[in-house]
Order: sequence, then C-alpha cells, then structure tokens
Amino acid sequence: MNADGSGLEQVTAEVGVDLLPAWSPDARRIAFARSPRTLGTAEADLFAVSVDGGRETRLTSGPAADADPAWAPDGQRLAFTRYAKDAGTIMVAAFDGTGIRPLTAPGAGVMPSWSPDGRRVAFISGTGAEGQVTTVGVDGSGRRVLTNAYPRALRPAWSPDGRHIAYVVVSHNEDQDLWVVGADGTGPRRLTSGAADDDHPSWSPDGTMIVFARSDGASADLHVVGVDGRGEHALAPGPAEESDPAWSPDGRRVAFARRAAVPVAASSWWQQAVAAVLGLVVVWLGVGAVVVGVVVCVLKGRWLSGLAGVLAAAAGWVTFTQAPTSRQAEQVGNVVLGLLLYGGLAALLVGVLRRARPGSRWSRLTQRDGSEPTRDAAAGPGSSSS
Repeated sequence: MNADGSGLEQVTAEVGVDLLPAWSPDARRIAFARSPRTLGTAEADLFAVSVDGGRETRLTSGPAADADPAWAPDGQRLAFTRYAKDAGTIMVAAFDGTGIRPLTAPGAGVMPSWSPDGRRVAFISGTGAEGQVTTVGVDGSGRRVLTNAYPRALRPAWSPDGRHIAYVVVSHNEDQDLWVVGADGTGPRRLTSGAADDDHPSWSPDGTMIVFARSDGASADLHVVGVDGRGEHALAPGPAEESDPAWSPDGRRVAFARRAAVPVAASSWWQQAVAAVLGLVVVWLGVGAVVVGVVVCVLKGRWLSGLAGVLAAAAGWVTFTQAPTSRQAEQVGNVVLGLLLYGGLAALLVGVLRRARPGSRWSRLTQRDGSEPTRDAAAGPGSSSS
C-alpha cells in the first residue's frame, strides 16, 4: 500500500502464510518467508516475488526453517535466520539463494538487519530472555553487543544514515515497546509505551519516521511514529490483522503481512456463516472417517473394503488437520477437502454392500458382472434342489 495508507494491493496469493517481507534496494522485488499452514516459522522457506505480483522464486528449501530476510544494500546478498531446534543462526546467501554460509556460530543469532554501508549486520544475540542487539562485520569479525535491555530485545532495524538502530524491548510483564540506540551503543531512548505490543520497526528512507506493528489483543494494525517519539498515528486501521511492515526504498509504499478475518473481496454475513458451519461439519466428519476407516481396515478382509477404509481415514485425517480458522477462504477450502472424505465413505459403502448376504437385494445390485444370481447362489450354502 501507499505510505499514507491508501492504494492497498495484494502481491502474493499462494497457499500458505506469507510474512516478514523485505524490499530489495531497487524496490523491484520483495523477499519473504512462507509457512505452509501457521503464523509461526517452524516450517518456513524464503521466496522472492516481483512487486507487480509476478512470478515467485523459491530461495531456500530443506528441513530447517528460514525467516527474517534482509537485503544487502547492493542487492546482491541476503542475510536471514535459519532456525533449527529452537535456536537461530544468521546466514548469508546470494540474492538467488545460492552460496549459503553462516555468519554467526550455530544458535547464536536471529533477526538480521544490514547496515546501509553493507559492512556490518545487526542482529539479536543470545537466546530466550537474554537476547540483545549486537553487530558483527560481514566477515564474522568485530562482534559488539549494543544494548542491555531487560529482559530482552528484538527486531533491530538500522537507520538509513547508519547512525542509529531501532529495536523492540520486551519488559518483565511481556509488554513490547520501541526504542532507538546509537550504532555505537550510546544514548538508548524509548519511542513508544503502553500496554499494547509494538513490533517490527522499519525506517522511512529519509530517517524521520518509523512504521511498526501494534497489537493489543483485540486488533493488530500498522502505526507510524516520528523518531523523536511524536506524531504517532495508525496507518489505515481495519478489521484485518496486519504485521511485519517494511518501508520501500523510495518511501512511497509499505509492504506488510495481512491475515484477514474475511477475504479482501466483500462477502455477506450469511456467506461467512455458511462457510463457517460447513467447515466445522467437515472437520467432525473427518474425525468420524478416521475412526471408521481404521475399524474397516482392521475388521474387513476384502481389498475393496480395506481400500475404502484407507481412503476414508486419509481423507478424514487431512480434513481434520485443516481445521477451520477465522478465515473464510480456509473454511471453504475445508469443504473442498471434505469431498475427498465423501468419496472415501462412498467407496466404503460399496465395499460393505458387496459383503452383504448372498441372494439379498444389495448383493444382486452390487454383483460384479451385473447378472442375476442363480437359484443355488441365492439359496446359500448347504441348500439342495429337489
């Protein structure tokens, strides 16, 4: 969207949760992290997309989770966090995701931010309640801790002139406020305060303002504040949850992540209600299908019944794990997944009917060749003709 909150434009629309956008220095691409199902980064990989919403490029893949992309000023490198076993390592790679190498020791850093001259990287060192803003040279030398935040700091962001670093301080009661410190570690000062959680600061290119995300438990919106702590105001507040803002290099736009309560396109209340109800029904049918499928696989011997049980259990499990959230689009997706469930249950019904008592109406209807059973077959075992 534009820096004044107007001109909202969606850039990504693939399956998954897209978060942590970062502008390339030429303002033509946005790097971001994509998690397949949740807002966390436990399974995330890095992608890049053109600003006009063109073709996406995958930058990283693998068992580790990659997040927090940060472009080097020359646009030829990316720093990011690679998470493994609840600890993060700062990595550096070429802009296309090749040549990945660690910048910090394993488990020693998260949330990188590149200095404007490209010579140093700010990040959060330590783990848990001990994280502090730290800088290091791009060759891994000259490590320096800048803050002594209590109990910890998050999300460093270097100012355009390289003289200051904005960051988040998490207090003992878990409130989050914005602070600014000199790049040499001097003069820390608070920018925001209050019960709401302020996160993910991003500087305007002229260095006079900072955009950030604010969450108060009921809503999550983008706000802007001057570097002197004055002039704070919301940026296009609305019902959607907005986070991870990033100011474009030309100062005209702000990229951010949006998790909408409803799709961007308008929908009526009854459409939302129907989608929610159908989503819940499909989930509970999925639970039942898992149980029925397992029982059929164990008790029924014929291959068709066994296959139906497997299909029902698999469709039910997929449906159950895709539980509906507040997003109508996901609820409708659950209904689509439910079609798999209905197909499995239909196959299960056919398998049960085929095992019906020989000579019964269902047996005749489901006989393989479609022919009428003989009198002897209908009479059953042990019968004799007179």
